Amino acid sequence: MLLAATLLVPIALPASAGAVVAEDAYEAGTGDDTPAAARDLTGSLDAIGTTGYFGQPMSLESHSIDTTDDETAMSDEDWIKFRVSQNDFDYGLSYIIEATAVDFGVDPVVELYGPHSLSSEVQPTAPNLLPWDGTTTGTDPNADYANDGGPYFSMFSSSLSFIPPAAGTYYVRIRPNYQVGGAQPGFNGGMGRYTLRLKTGQITRMAGATRVDTAVAISRERFNSMGPISGGVVLANAYGFADALSGSTLAGVLACPILLTPRDALPTSVANEIKRLRMSGDEQNVYILGGGSAISTAVVDAVAATGATPVRIAGATRTETARLVAEEAAELVAASGVERPLSSVAFLASSSNFPDALAASPMAVYNWSPVLLTPGDALDSNVIAALQDETLGITDVVIVGGTTAISTNVEAQVAELLEGAQNVLRIAGNSRYHTARNFAVWATGVSTGSTTVGTDANSAALDTLAFERIGIASGRNFPDALAGGVFCGLAGSPILLTDTSSVSPYLFSDYYTTGANTVPPGKDYWFADPRAILRSYIFGGKAAVSDYVMLVLDPFTGPAF
Repeated sequence: MLLAATLLVPIALPASAGAVVAEDAYEAGTGDDTPAAARDLTGSLDAIGTTGYFGQPMSLESHSIDTTDDETAMSDEDWIKFRVSQNDFDYGLSYIIEATAVDFGVDPVVELYGPHSLSSEVQPTAPNLLPWDGTTTGTDPNADYANDGGPYFSMFSSSLSFIPPAAGTYYVRIRPNYQVGGAQPGFNGGMGRYTLRLKTGQITRMAGATRVDTAVAISRERFNSMGPISGGVVLANAYGFADALSGSTLAGVLACPILLTPRDALPTSVANEIKRLRMSGDEQNVYILGGGSAISTAVVDAVAATGATPVRIAGATRTETARLVAEEAAELVAASGVERPLSSVAFLASSSNFPDALAASPMAVYNWSPVLLTPGDALDSNVIAALQDETLGITDVVIVGGTTAISTNVEAQVAELLEGAQNVLRIAGNSRYHTARNFAVWATGVSTGSTTVGTDANSAALDTLAFERIGIASGRNFPDALAGGVFCGLAGSPILLTDTSSVSPYLFSDYYTTGANTVPPGKDYWFADPRAILRSYIFGGKAAVSDYVMLVLDPFTGPAF
């Protein structure tokens, strides 16, 4: 969800607990306190045949709800409505309504009623305001769907997702959940603010007008106002993958995003994002990957002007840069004093192309594993140096890609430098897309049910990713998958690649159908089990990953409630 949505209305902070807060912008005139006055948000949802499904970010509005401690009647409730067309219903798409508390002044409940015709009104029952007795739920039993909680936000938030059972108009009530008198569990009944979000589909697309802006959007999604704090920034060239591929290790250790820049000038959007990620008064490093031919001194100076400290990591070649990144990551881990070391398992990918290294990036982020690069026909001297470096402590290598990308001769050289072939594992497919799929299957342990994976010599050396969430990016270019792979790794999720140039996109043909147009058997396919995926992410705009891919994926994703 992008915060630059069309329905954003800032409001003032509430004065103090128990006081009356000023009406939000939606209370003007007739207000939105009854079904008859429900605000119609159908227009905020994309429609097939116009801009396309998922073309807009999740609609975001700021609201306030007035409540007072120990009230016997509710002072405010907000109503919205939206229409599900027959066409929308036929696609079987899910809908998400989220009410996210901005502070601890209100604990919102989301209740949904419908479907109803446009002319009809709903008659909800009064909310449950009984004294807290340990069992009261506070939700309307006559609501078709209701929720007072959600896994994506704080405890004072509600997230409701559902697949409409019929076409028609749905009404949604957002109100505070509190009890009268007695011990009130985790909520004091004061007024407060919340943001309302409405979205079609369980899939979140993160995209900007350019590859640079897409990386910023991905960063803002991960490191939002309610999310984790970034430990720094990794900055790479937006138009050349050579030095960028190994940055995932550093991003994992620092728990930070990868941002992109052209060689000669730092975009304003990137400078602003660096400033946003940098907490007021805190020092923060921006690790710049590559030499002056990748990122100029002018960009370095612009980074310094944001208040952050630029740190350049550059070798004479891309393979040396990869080794230096691994060494820097190891030094950061050692200096931090954390008990967790850099992983002893390194990923080895081709230095001449990007897809295989990007497929491995979430695992590298999640496990703090070095990503090393080599030409396909001979093991690079920097890889040899890394494998012999006792500080790095690499004992095992996972080769990502087939023998065309990395030859059997290179594999044999790696085995010789380690303790033998049992310390080397190759993961490959018959294309970059199949390699990414096979890597994700292995990395999640989805076919074995294991929570750890590794080589034959060290089968439990790495923690697995969660197959319940997946990211998808274009396999035809690197920028979106580069930033998205880091997002996935920080979330503990794999990334899959798709080709949007074919009539039947790769994800549809490989993951969804067989020759008989049936869901393929076996847990090594993502969609074999209904509702196995709880949330999905798309990185890049519709030119990179088409709406069709999202329409195929959505019926197999969620709802989580």
